[in-house]
Amino acid sequence: ENTAVSIHGDGRLEANGGNSSAGIGGSTGGSGGTIEIKGGTVTANGGPGGAGIGGGGGSGGTITISGGTVMANSGSHGAGIGGGYDGSGGTIAISGGTVTATGSDGAGIGGGSGSYGGTITISGGTVTATSTGGAGIGGGFSSNGYGGSGGTITISGGTVTATSYNSAGIGGGYGYGDTGGGSGTAGGDGGRFTINGNAVVFATSNQASPIGGGPGGGDGTKELIKGVVFEGSNGTVCGSPELPGDITIPYGSTLTVPDGATLTIPDNTALTNNGRIENHGTVNGTGTLVNNGTVNDHSGGTSATVNGTGTVNKPSAVKITF
Repeated sequence: ENTAVSIHGDGRLEANGGNSSAGIGGSTGGSGGTIEIKGGTVTANGGPGGAGIGGGGGSGGTITISGGTVMANSGSHGAGIGGGYDGSGGTIAISGGTVTATGSDGAGIGGGSGSYGGTITISGGTVTATSTGGAGIGGGFSSNGYGGSGGTITISGGTVTATSYNSAGIGGGYGYGDTGGGSGTAGGDGGRFTINGNAVVFATSNQASPIGGGPGGGDGTKELIKGVVFEGSNGTVCGSPELPGDITIPYGSTLTVPDGATLTIPDNTALTNNGRIENHGTVNGTGTLVNNGTVNDHSGGTSATVNGTGTVNKPSAVKITF
């Protein structure tokens, strides 16, 4: 607890936690201390009650990831990255690398079982966070009362995929049990979610809001300032972002570019459409739109190079006067 760990270079590290201990971070019941990962290939597996990276039953501590390939898997009740059993997520900042985090009752990234997500900032990289019980990113699941609140989650860059079965994709955890007024469902609230930058977010949940509270919990606050946000199969361009890298719109999903919004596909970047794009604004840039689905270009504002086998429907050139 309260120790400092720094990992960098091009090597490989696999770390496995014991009982109530993190793979990398806190030992029995302890917080994660200060953990910094700058490079290499890192695999961290938490023991029962521990996070993959973070707390061994306590808070996640301060976790910074700026590069490398990181795979973090919780033990039972812990987060993939963040808190151990009953521990909050702490302060988590991801600015680069390829990060895959898997929780069980804890969040993929955030709080352990029943605990608050903490302060989570993602400004770059490719991040995939998954949990069965807890949120993909946010609060943990509880079988003894309220689920964990989502905490404060800010995304300003990178590509982020957050998935949960029982809880929100991003936000509050699922809660069930005695909450003081008898047994029932009591999800954690969604906390505060902000997207503001060249970022793409895919958030999904089987039982709760893609972004918001756990089942029965409050929605929290969403600030969709700049970026691309998919809530389930419905995506929206907010403001005027530039894609952070190659992105694929899945089959069955729709991306809407509202009037006044601009989506820029930069050079050497591809937006692959396997679903549908509804463009009421502008799609531009020197990259490529690979269209294998349907583009309904209502505004006529698609100037990016388009190829692929799909259909592009332009505005009608026929004027009708009365």
